[in-house]
Amino acid sequence: MTGKHVKYRQVNHLSITQGKDKVWRVRTTWWPHNVLFSDADHDIAYQWANRHRKLAKKEPAWSPQDLEYLSETYGTIPAAVIGQRLGRSVNALKIITYRKLGVNQRSNFYTATATAGEMGIP
Repeated sequence: MTGKHVKYRQVNHLSITQGKDKVWRVRTTWWPHNVLFSDADHDIAYQWANRHRKLAKKEPAWSPQDLEYLSETYGTIPAAVIGQRLGRSVNALKIITYRKLGVNQRSNFYTATATAGEMGIP
């Protein structure tokens, strides 16, 4: 970035802006726009934002209760309903079930043949 005049830059959900006082500030992009870091040098502010981009997480961490509920219901009821109950997006459900639980939408789904086999019916 040296040599270029930049007024605004974004790293994940952190914005880097320069104020009238020529100081670069790293803030969150959602309300409230809290200033997390400030420095006169843009490169230092950008490096700080890169190292601390996990501060920009929008959603809270998954609780063990949420993960348990998700593992029991994912694939049996629509993901939109589960997402609404947990306050998460459908895409967030897909990602967390694959990464943390190793489950996809069909993991809790039994076919008629599989159910008959489990019950001992030929």
